[in-house]
Amino acid sequence: MLYMWDWGPNAGMNWMVSLDYLNNKRFIESLSVETHLDNNICIEDVHKVGPFRVWNTADRAWQTDWNLRVECYNETLDCCDKVGVRSTQTTLFVQPDILGEYSFFTGYNGRSVYKHSTQDYQLFFKDWGSNQGENWVIGKNYTDDEILLSSPNMEYVQNDCVTDADEIGLIKPFLVKSNEKYQGWLQDRSLRIECVKFFDPNNPDLREFLKNRRTEENRNRVVYNL
Repeated sequence: MLYMWDWGPNAGMNWMVSLDYLNNKRFIESLSVETHLDNNICIEDVHKVGPFRVWNTADRAWQTDWNLRVECYNETLDCCDKVGVRSTQTTLFVQPDILGEYSFFTGYNGRSVYKHSTQDYQLFFKDWGSNQGENWVIGKNYTDDEILLSSPNMEYVQNDCVTDADEIGLIKPFLVKSNEKYQGWLQDRSLRIECVKFFDPNNPDLREFLKNRRTEENRNRVVYNL
């Protein structure tokens, strides 16, 4: 069970996970949110305070888990199955191979992973940890940290679908990694991620993904249930 535990005035308040909400014998807990009045009502805001801690029975000690999050789950939300990554400026000249169409490949971090139609690149959601940032990025593999293109930080805004990054990109630029030795990360205000095909029933990776989950739910719900 997931619930709030109040230790008393000035003694702390924590969100907890345990078998019984009537006691404090927890195995997961948030940092104390007692003094964080703006972020202690809704569980999905607790990551703004700091990371969760998990009880390690073997070591008999609490350990910080920077990647554990609780998010508001939208049953009706569905995202685009095929998107296009376009640029007329920086990315077109320094990383042209990552531009093009990306189709649904699998699920990761509660969101879709897309793969390039002709190149060995993937478009996916990267969670760097509580208060460390979240970005939609392009790299060689969704399990790696080697990133070639990144959206602006989306940790505190709507970020369930990759097309949400396009809206943020209208305000803050995407960053693209230059292949030149000393240029590093460059801004690209022209980069856009647009929905090409919302529902793509002919995508074999999507069909296989849904079949393996044995469900008729929409794809985004299945990703969250991984």
